[in-house]
Amino acid sequence: MADSFYRKASWVLVVLQTLVFLMLWEEQKSFLLSAFAAGYTLVYALYNFVLIQNARPSTTVVYVIVQLSLATGVVILEGDFLCQSYLFILLAEIAFLHALRYGVAVTLLCYAAFAIGHWIHYEFPPFGQISYVIPRAMEYATFFGLSYMAKTAFLQKQRLSHAYERLAEYSVELEQKALMQERTRLSREIHDTVGHTLTSAITGLQTAIRLMDKEPAVATDMIHQTKSHIQEGLQEIRRSVHVLDADAAFPDFVSAMRRLLEDTRRQTGVAIEAELEPSLPRLDPKAEMTFYRALQEGLTNGIRHGGASRFVFRFVMAPDHILFELENDGSSWRSQPYGFGLSAMHARVTDIRGTLTLTAGKHKRGTRIRIALPFKSNKEE
Repeated sequence: MADSFYRKASWVLVVLQTLVFLMLWEEQKSFLLSAFAAGYTLVYALYNFVLIQNARPSTTVVYVIVQLSLATGVVILEGDFLCQSYLFILLAEIAFLHALRYGVAVTLLCYAAFAIGHWIHYEFPPFGQISYVIPRAMEYATFFGLSYMAKTAFLQKQRLSHAYERLAEYSVELEQKALMQERTRLSREIHDTVGHTLTSAITGLQTAIRLMDKEPAVATDMIHQTKSHIQEGLQEIRRSVHVLDADAAFPDFVSAMRRLLEDTRRQTGVAIEAELEPSLPRLDPKAEMTFYRALQEGLTNGIRHGGASRFVFRFVMAPDHILFELENDGSSWRSQPYGFGLSAMHARVTDIRGTLTLTAGKHKRGTRIRIALPFKSNKEE
């Protein structure tokens, strides 16, 4: 945008210089004056349309000297206000394109060229009629000030335009990121809910099949319990799909955890020893959902992948953090890349500024999941 603006402005100034040249020619009919004026325009066009992109500081210095010399020649030969147009054009050009100190220096040089040119044109005595050129310094100072203000306004507008563009880009990126986070969160919710429900149902049905011939009444009861559990899981899936706010708080979080443990114990027949501290403070909804899903995923993985038959669960308040520990007697944990469920668990724990650790259980048997949530961090949230 800036290059386009400078090029358009340069063309406007070329047209202006051409008009001044025609006016000077009409008034003076001087070949030398016309040569100076035409030379100024040609050098201006060469510098601004050919050399400006790769111009070195030395090239710019030579350009200013040449243009000052040509403009001074016009002032000496013409001596009227119209001749100052070339000096003002050079002044505005340098003030707009270069740093403040260069603009000030060129402004002083332009004024000096005007004063010297008039001195020679009117053949002023050393100390007589000098007052004619001194007040004209205000014209150059004012013109420089206006040029510099125009430059500042242009740069501010340019920065503001870039800022708006970046803001629009950030807005799109943020929207896409939020969409991806929502999709990821929803997939985690469905994975955890479906995985736990189906694992419990499969285990319950396997137990019912084994008991069908020996204890049909018990088997029938197991099937009914499994059906009820599947219906509850279906309701939870619907809640995850339709209620996109996964951070909605549980009416009673500790009771929800106990109910999950009891349902798992009843459906799968695994033994679960649980210690849930009753005096736990009410947690942030996101933290509650994180712990609930971690317990769900831990039980599911232990039964389905680890073949666990016994769990020990602790959810207690430590001096500076809330501690979640779930240990089973299944296959020993071996360091390996996380699957989808554990990756989802890790992402949730990280999101609430907690730490997740997976290790082997006591005597190097089974798997232990440990989550620590700083209590102060939780209170601040």
